[in-house]
Amino acid sequence: MKTKSAMVCCGVVLLLCAELAVAQDCLESVGRWPYGWSSDVAADGSMAVMGNGAVIQILDLGIAAAPVVLGEVRVADLVDAVAISGDRAFASTHRAMFVIDISAPTSPFILGELPISKTVDAIEVVADRVFLAGGDLDIVDVSTPSTPTLIGSWTELYTRDVVVNGSHAVVTASVDGLRVLDISDPTAPTVVGLLTFGPDRRAYRVDLAGDHAIVLGYDNSIPGSRLFSVDLSNPAQPSLVAEEAGGGVDIEIEDDLALVAVSGGVMVWDLTDPADPVFQGSLGYPNRSSSGIAAVGGYALVSLQEYGLAVISTSVPTAPELVGELDTPGRSMGTARAGDLLVVAAEQRGLRFVDLADPATPVELGHLDVEFMIPIDVVVGGNLVYTTGYGGTGFAVIDLSEPAAPTVIASLPGMWGGEIIEFANGLAFVACSDPGLRIVDVSVPVAPVQVGALDTQGTTWEYMAVSGELDLVVLVDVANDCSAIVVDVSNPAAPTVVSTIDLGPAGGAAFSGKYLLIGDIPLRIFDMSNPAVPVEQDPYDPWGAPVPVWFGSLEVAGSVAYAHLITPSFEPFVVAVDVGNPRAPANLGSAPLVTAGNRMSTGRGGIIVSADNTGFEHLSLCQGPLFADGFETGDTTAWSGSAP
Repeated sequence: MKTKSAMVCCGVVLLLCAELAVAQDCLESVGRWPYGWSSDVAADGSMAVMGNGAVIQILDLGIAAAPVVLGEVRVADLVDAVAISGDRAFASTHRAMFVIDISAPTSPFILGELPISKTVDAIEVVADRVFLAGGDLDIVDVSTPSTPTLIGSWTELYTRDVVVNGSHAVVTASVDGLRVLDISDPTAPTVVGLLTFGPDRRAYRVDLAGDHAIVLGYDNSIPGSRLFSVDLSNPAQPSLVAEEAGGGVDIEIEDDLALVAVSGGVMVWDLTDPADPVFQGSLGYPNRSSSGIAAVGGYALVSLQEYGLAVISTSVPTAPELVGELDTPGRSMGTARAGDLLVVAAEQRGLRFVDLADPATPVELGHLDVEFMIPIDVVVGGNLVYTTGYGGTGFAVIDLSEPAAPTVIASLPGMWGGEIIEFANGLAFVACSDPGLRIVDVSVPVAPVQVGALDTQGTTWEYMAVSGELDLVVLVDVANDCSAIVVDVSNPAAPTVVSTIDLGPAGGAAFSGKYLLIGDIPLRIFDMSNPAVPVEQDPYDPWGAPVPVWFGSLEVAGSVAYAHLITPSFEPFVVAVDVGNPRAPANLGSAPLVTAGNRMSTGRGGIIVSADNTGFEHLSLCQGPLFADGFETGDTTAWSGSAP
């Protein structure tokens, strides 16, 4: 904090007159909740490492059926892939590869990182070499873990997976099949053998069983997933020796068993004879997706994305059995704040409840599954939460009077496809794919009643703004004709379109008093005193250079508008604009986001930016007035000075 001098004369403090002013660049990140879905998992003995949103978690597998999180490291972006080797863990995001010290698993820390610019599909660790598949095959020297160094790349094809055997690396390359690379000189890997599986076939994942590669792929001509066995006894002439129906998304081989993560479950194959894989058994998870698998001591650990981690016993290969789970929060979509409690719509993971009493350290209190519903958005009214989404129940009311034990007190079947929900004047407004706009009377929360609807002929509305003061709803479509419709809801039983506004690539809408703000470049402001004839004010461009290429969302709290944008280099940020006088908006400042978001909500002088599968970020305006010269406090006890 800066300090201001005071003049002291005869024991009397004379305060220098200072003009109070709005702060510039006074928007700051005050906290982040970076958890999301389980993207990948790797195991070594009684330890495992898992990607959970933008967090690398270290797991204790002492009791395999009950994995325990020992420690974690937070990074900026979604964790794409992980690996573990001894007391080192390795992880990648689309911007960096990390070397992590896990010798003290309760206190892991990043030893070093290597900037990258790609999505890593797989990490293979052999001694002091790390192989990164995904686009080019990159080879990284980690002999000095504090300074991982890229020492070689193979750039001929887009690689999907890699496994190393001695001086050879086997890579899969989708339609281009499989390649065997000589890596005896890691600075210059060269192709020594290749195998293509045919014009309609793809090769994705691979692991080794002796001198055979077991490859997971796909055959478009059937169509269907395939499991291929490739003889590598002569690396210069790999040959296909067997294929079976039943590929998957990831594979790990332990002893004579191939454990295959498939969409919605796991399959087990006997590789006693790798040239003749024999299917043993499977375990299915309806409506769940898998993304990674690790094998450890008769168990399979399966990353189930938004459903967390599953622990499956394979001790009886013909009957794999689910024996444990580790929850992850899933996706963060719409959010709403009630005091220090944040409610997060987490799609398949229901509603999550997060305590923001200390913004720097958000704490999840629990979650609530809403029967027959996938929540997409939420809004708070008093002690009640209203949520909408997909499923047989598209609308539900939750009582928050006991935050530790929220309960569903009412629902409305048949409101499938709710995307956005707002609340005003005892009414909930839901933007749906069909019919378009629904209006629900929630004056009796335990008995909500749909009182009106507007059929918009199948248009999917990306944004909605509601003004209870003006009895208006504005729906914004950016996917089709880039326009907004203004709807008069003074008679909720008969909502009526009264005007249309042509837009550019808009990214949000919100009301501030009688003014409608549309997220565009520049920001567009309309006087809605006569909603049949919106009057556009002078546009305002607070974004600065470089000009953003994408407008994410827009929210208004009091006299402050918050806009989420992305630069041409795909760097996300939020701008705060004083719209107390919409005819003369003023920039309050901006702040970068750790990762791009999709929706925002406001409350208590700040903004929550949802970040999909990496949680959310909490930003706030500086507290208290600022002086015109930039000093942060009017508290004279913080001023310093002396007089002779």
